[in-house]
Amino acid sequence: MDVSDDISSYVHGAYYPSWRVYKGETPSSMRLDLLNHLTLEQHLDKKADLDISVDGTKGCLSALRLAKATTHERLQLMLSVGGGSGSAHFPALASTSTGREQFATSCRSWVDQYGFDGIDLDWEHPSSLEQGRDFLALVQALRNSLPVPRYKLSAALPAGEWCLRNVPLARVGSVLDNLNLMCYDFVGPWTGVSGYHSQLYSSTTPQNPYDARSAHTAISFAITQGIPANKIVMGIPAYGRSFADVDSPGKPSKASGGGDGTVLYRDLPLPDMKEQVQRDRVAAYCTGQEGGFVSYDVPETVVIKCEYVKAQGLGGVFYWTGVGDATGERSLVAHSHRALFSKK
Repeated sequence: MDVSDDISSYVHGAYYPSWRVYKGETPSSMRLDLLNHLTLEQHLDKKADLDISVDGTKGCLSALRLAKATTHERLQLMLSVGGGSGSAHFPALASTSTGREQFATSCRSWVDQYGFDGIDLDWEHPSSLEQGRDFLALVQALRNSLPVPRYKLSAALPAGEWCLRNVPLARVGSVLDNLNLMCYDFVGPWTGVSGYHSQLYSSTTPQNPYDARSAHTAISFAITQGIPANKIVMGIPAYGRSFADVDSPGKPSKASGGGDGTVLYRDLPLPDMKEQVQRDRVAAYCTGQEGGFVSYDVPETVVIKCEYVKAQGLGGVFYWTGVGDATGERSLVAHSHRALFSKK
């Protein structure tokens, strides 16, 4: 199967959290040769970003810049600001023109200083219509500071109407280059029920509110609200969600299993567990004889999702995170690369 040289036709990206260097997982551990977008998440840790030895240089920022300059010149480098643990300041910051302009100026300074291509706004998450309007104003301030075509601007939002309805999506979409929809975490320890956490399609007869959530539902809502389809990038998790006290979806669950209930994809299926695919949902899972249910994606589901991206005219896919992927024939990144860019 031949692969097209035009790897810019779709976004094929991944997030890289800089704190993974403390686990020995540097940017070079990812398949940078198969990606065209790489987003450095959590630009907050000076040691990881600037000081620690990483891939022959100092800090993740320099390592990524060096990788692009030497061997991966087609890689678009984005700095993510915010995140799950770094968004508390956004409501106040975005509520004033001074705060927005100062933030946008700082972002431009970071991008220029470290040789990146743009900013990814990861405000998790606008929780009211007022915050949604401020989100738009912040995006507009960033665009003014990061003009096209020199700079790229994206934003990440949860794939759920419960959040997306707060944001004036049509106007936001007219400003952004891409909207990264986080099409995962539809269920977890906070829902009290097991399920497929990154399903492409929801159940035709949902048994609970979480069963009705899906990538397709969120993407369809975003498009009906005015986001151009070709700006929507579908998020795919390189991790699974674990429910230790049940053996199937739709069951009451209070035990997430190990830490925060996540398992890196490369470690799945877990020992003594059987892996299966729920094809009508486009979701995979593994279960064991002694119980336990883990929901995740596998090469088969990733290929189907990429076919969906192409059929719907979407912008591409991204992974959270690039370091969670497996190697060889189990690699999600390798399969999505072939699915998006292979010549028919």
